[in-house]
Amino acid sequence: MRKLKNTPLRTYYSWLMIALSYWVFMSWKISDQFFGELKNSYFIYISFIFVLGFSYIPVVFKSIEKPSWKTGVVFTMAIALGVPFVLESDHIRYIWDGLNGANGINPYAFAPKNLEQFYEVSWAKYINHPHLPTIYPPLAQVLFHISSYLNPYFWPFLLGGAGLDEFVPTHTWQIYIGWKVLVGVLASLMIYIIRDFDWHLIIFNPLFLLKGLANSHLDVVVCILLIIFLKKVLDTKKPLLYFSLILSMVLIKWYPLIFFPFLFIYGHRKYGFTKNVYSFLMIAVAAGLLCFSYYSSSGGNFLSSAMHFSKHWYFFGFLHRFLADFLSTFMDNSIGVDKARIAVSFLGLIYAATLFYFYCKNKLSIKASILLMSTGLLVCSPTLHPWYLLLLLAGGFPFISKINFIWVWSILSLLSIIYYIIGSDPYVLRYLVYSFIILIMCLDLRKSMGYSKRSYL
Repeated sequence: MRKLKNTPLRTYYSWLMIALSYWVFMSWKISDQFFGELKNSYFIYISFIFVLGFSYIPVVFKSIEKPSWKTGVVFTMAIALGVPFVLESDHIRYIWDGLNGANGINPYAFAPKNLEQFYEVSWAKYINHPHLPTIYPPLAQVLFHISSYLNPYFWPFLLGGAGLDEFVPTHTWQIYIGWKVLVGVLASLMIYIIRDFDWHLIIFNPLFLLKGLANSHLDVVVCILLIIFLKKVLDTKKPLLYFSLILSMVLIKWYPLIFFPFLFIYGHRKYGFTKNVYSFLMIAVAAGLLCFSYYSSSGGNFLSSAMHFSKHWYFFGFLHRFLADFLSTFMDNSIGVDKARIAVSFLGLIYAATLFYFYCKNKLSIKASILLMSTGLLVCSPTLHPWYLLLLLAGGFPFISKINFIWVWSILSLLSIIYYIIGSDPYVLRYLVYSFIILIMCLDLRKSMGYSKRSYL
């Protein structure tokens, strides 16, 4: 796409994008109030996604001027604080875990339904899977804990002046305002740190806007840290900072662990064997102590919920659903799903080992390895909620304007939420979306393998 040279549209498109984003979200809020729920109006949801998606195209092809980082910070905080959660309630678990942590209760030790407060607090009934202890890693629990102190409505409880059951919110934003503030501040900090780069390619992305800022999923924190890592920390001369950020991402969501073998080898090449191992061990000991502090009083439930979800949950998967649908024509559906899970795990291990071999042979750069590992994890994952694609958005940030499937998949992933709107698996839509993604991947692969004048990997 050609740049809009010396035109007012090119200069003010960022402001148009900001106004459009707010119009979409506010229209969404009004329509949600009008229809009661979007289950009877999924056309509105699809329309909003495509409006933001098509508006993002000039941004990703750099046909517009980048706004000032201060404008980006104001916009980010406005979306984070001013747009309500829609169609999701994961944040209720964040708040619950944070308040329990502040009250000295280990969130790994007890399922919400096993605590007396669950039946006394009016909003606790909206917690996802209240029969299971928390699934979120230790550093995520620390963030939840911090966010509870950022919510002034919880101060009477945290300071010991009132019981949590005495707080009866009149608006839902009174419950999650602390977590929203924390996410908005972290996203704003990211903009400031990478202000010399094309940060607007992330901020204006519809997935980041909706699932990262508006719905403030925990995955957005990993997305923010990974972008900072790739742009500012990867080439640092401070190995302690290097490993601190790596293990911080792992202790917020477990899946960045897939990058560790690549990043450890990269650190070895950069810092030397002794300094690399010494720095890693120092940070690993601190991380281990944090994990042990939760494990020791968890009653053996530290990873029980995570294991439960990994074995039994699946949603809008890519390769897994293709295989499961195929196998289910020859056997019971549940057996087909389990067989497909085993198959994609095996294929994923082969894929990861192959990438690691090529990286060790200097056939791949570290940034390309992170992008390809992110892609492989998402392709093989049985569960693929749209906010999981924030990992791809972050891992592919150095290539986002050159490799199209990164931003295309991130936008189309939002359509999977239609499952909850219509109450059934939109299998036709799923096949259409993933068929289109495969096509875009093939075109990108053709370009990166040397059919164009320049290889980006």
